[in-house]
Amino acid sequence: MPKITKLELDKKLKEWITESETKNKTIQKGIGSGLLVVIQKTGKADYFSRTPFTKLGAVNKVTLANAYKKAESLKPKKVERKKRSTAPTLKEYFAEWIEEKKKTLKKGGKSECNITSLFNLTLSPIHNVKLDDLTLAMVNDRLTALGQTDGNKHNAVMYLNQMLNNAMLKGIITSNPLQGLNPFKKPKKIHYKSVPYSELKAKFFEPLSNVPLVNKVFYLLIALVGFRFNECRLLRWSWIDFDKGIITIPAAAEGANKTQTDYKKPMAKQTMQLLRYWQTITAVLHSDYVFTSTDIRLKSGVICEGCFREPLKALTTREHDFHGFRQNIKTFLGDRGYSAYISETALSHDIRNNLEKTYDRGERIEPVRKAVQEWADYLTTEQITPEYKELIQAE
Repeated sequence: MPKITKLELDKKLKEWITESETKNKTIQKGIGSGLLVVIQKTGKADYFSRTPFTKLGAVNKVTLANAYKKAESLKPKKVERKKRSTAPTLKEYFAEWIEEKKKTLKKGGKSECNITSLFNLTLSPIHNVKLDDLTLAMVNDRLTALGQTDGNKHNAVMYLNQMLNNAMLKGIITSNPLQGLNPFKKPKKIHYKSVPYSELKAKFFEPLSNVPLVNKVFYLLIALVGFRFNECRLLRWSWIDFDKGIITIPAAAEGANKTQTDYKKPMAKQTMQLLRYWQTITAVLHSDYVFTSTDIRLKSGVICEGCFREPLKALTTREHDFHGFRQNIKTFLGDRGYSAYISETALSHDIRNNLEKTYDRGERIEPVRKAVQEWADYLTTEQITPEYKELIQAE
């Protein structure tokens, strides 16, 4: 209904008052733009807004222009209907994104598997949400309710951020609601689990006395040398010099060397005996890897991590991890009075400053050999069980 003028209202008002008195009841009349005039039986006239029904004041006290303005301000705002999204769901877009991501991933690595696992498990609550409907609050709420670690959630949101940035660059979405934000804190790295070296027999070797032979060789070797887990798992025969009693791990040894420089590990007598014994058993496999898998499905030819980690989890109290042997060696050598330089060199650490590295080129092989020999003597006489002693006494 179109608005009426003040002149028209004055003319109609007399008619409406007469009508109200004649019918002896309150009447209301619309005068356009959501404004009403309500006339009571007494002849009093007031302005009201239609939606919401609100009194605005008496006709003789409020101007018509102000009444229209007040009525307009009280009207509910029109909510624009959101256009139907044409963006793909997260699950649909992931299939496209991961194919592109593969091109930048390191060949032979496990990043693709990790990303896919995180997507399938951790991001499952938002798989069917369209990209432009995702919000930080939604991601936070749905993932918080999921029974996963904060570490998994942090990594999953990190990859989700990459996906959304990629979609934004392609023009699929206008912005990334998670840009630079991650509601889940990356957990701080905890110390590796380790028991005192005097408790290794009870907490490590006795529970693992009846594992397969390959496991025994691996566990004893990692304990004798203080290898990092993958240094031991990926060890090669070509790196071992039995004549000089030295293991040299090259800088280019992918996965087996995290220092980016060649480093040498002098071997104790027990280490050499263990490796020679194992070499006679595995010679028929014709592989350069010390721990070779006979499973033809494994392209790398190396025994998988789980084969060594799972017995540790299943049979021990998990108080001692493989990396814990490095702490044992460091502590043992310190207790025996060896210098920090010798004990750190035995663990393939370099604590020299830049000046010392420039001028001091000594390898200190023999002093380190003496230290690791003392550790090996203690370990094999005091801590390992008969099942492990057999490995270094075998002909």
